[in-house]
Amino acid sequence: GGGGAAAAGKKKEIKTYFEQNPVDPSKWVAGTVRSTTDFGAFVDFGAPTDGLVHVSQLADARVESVADVVKVGDKVRVRVTNVEAGKSRIELSMREYIDPIQALIGDDEDSGPWGSNKDVVLPTEGPMQGELNGYNSKQDPLESAFAVAYKKAIAAKN
Repeated sequence: GGGGAAAAGKKKEIKTYFEQNPVDPSKWVAGTVRSTTDFGAFVDFGAPTDGLVHVSQLADARVESVADVVKVGDKVRVRVTNVEAGKSRIELSMREYIDPIQALIGDDEDSGPWGSNKDVVLPTEGPMQGELNGYNSKQDPLESAFAVAYKKAIAAKN
């Protein structure tokens, strides 16, 4: 950056533009590729400055070379993912939008990022077996290790 008054004016323009057009990473906008570099493509999508689609954001699959995906003049659809008006920097993506919350919880309400817990089986043998004998999940909620240890300590003290 640099450029004194011109740079300050550009930053203000960018700030104003995004106050009027709030960033919504799920929303697609049309743009035109203005230039390409080894690290990505600069796209004019109507903002006061071109946004950068980093090479990692050009496609859902791995991209070896920017030239494999886009060339100057191409009409593309992009999403604004981040704006740093102070640095006149706009980050764009051409990858499919994935809702971060949906990505965590998944489509199946029973499964989180580590799958569902309906296959969890309590041990039937081993060191915990004695502790779990007679345990009925319908009757009493499983106590925390702390609660079990606390009860043992109180019992031993008395």
